[in-house]
Amino acid sequence: MERTAVNGKDLSGYADSRLTIWSDLVGVEVIHSDRGSGTIVKVQQRQDYLPLIQIKFVNEICTFNPNSFKDGKAELFIPADLASKVKHWAVEKEKAEALEQVKREVLERKKAEIFDNYGSLAKKYNVSSIYLWEEDSSSPLVVILDKLESQSYPSQAERDWLKLRKLHNLLATVYYRDYLRTDDIWQLVKTCSNLREAKLPKKVIQITESVTLSDNQDKRAIGALWTTRGAAFRDLNDLESAKKCAKQAIQVSPDSYHPYNLAGAISYELNEPVQGYKYFDKAIRLGSTSKEQESTIREALRRSTREVRRQVADYLFAKDPIKYGWVKGF
Repeated sequence: MERTAVNGKDLSGYADSRLTIWSDLVGVEVIHSDRGSGTIVKVQQRQDYLPLIQIKFVNEICTFNPNSFKDGKAELFIPADLASKVKHWAVEKEKAEALEQVKREVLERKKAEIFDNYGSLAKKYNVSSIYLWEEDSSSPLVVILDKLESQSYPSQAERDWLKLRKLHNLLATVYYRDYLRTDDIWQLVKTCSNLREAKLPKKVIQITESVTLSDNQDKRAIGALWTTRGAAFRDLNDLESAKKCAKQAIQVSPDSYHPYNLAGAISYELNEPVQGYKYFDKAIRLGSTSKEQESTIREALRRSTREVRRQVADYLFAKDPIKYGWVKGF
């Protein structure tokens, strides 16, 4: 039978999905750059494992597996028809790799262009340039930045993309422009919520300081604005100012439970558990969930001093040891 030399690396690659081929190569001559001339004397096929290939060299018998040939140190003299298939596979593989290399180079050039063209713009809007590129393409951030520069407005899908990646600072800019364009208080509320998510409570205080509110505006929106302003004061540990805002929100929008939850949390932090309990009770009656309240109370306790935390926890446990059994942890 006519034999043709092939590189072990090519044969191993071709046989990756055809492992039974190795069993047909018993008796094949092998020339190894380190071990010299040898012959395949045995192949052990193993279920769910690579086969073991035993080669007898002049002075030793060695056991290989198919991956052992991927270092390219061996040539194997295999049947000509199989050698033809292996060489054809190797040529096609080389073509595919060259094509992939070209694609990678094109993508790298495109990526470099995006970073060159939009890097400074990303910096202007205080967002990391790493978000300019994802999944081998420019990201929606490129379109968003273009829209902001041209005074256009990002789509809902683009806003959802910002939210998913927690780019709250940029999202706040988007909603603030909506507010300036429409005078819609809800857009300002969304602005403030995103600024708080971005850890910028001072900015919330600043942009809500001089807002002019009128009686014909949506009362729930005004209440939500007072609530988020109060939450920003609370972020800054200015509890008295936060409490005033919460009360203002309750006065404007008494049917919304959100300001009651805020007022309750502030009361607990101020060691006013009786008043705090009343606020939380009212919030429940207006639609707040027990899960939401537990999360709010836990946060209030974590923010409190050790002494206040103990006193509020004692009060809640005495009120309802089943419902507030978890306060034992505090």
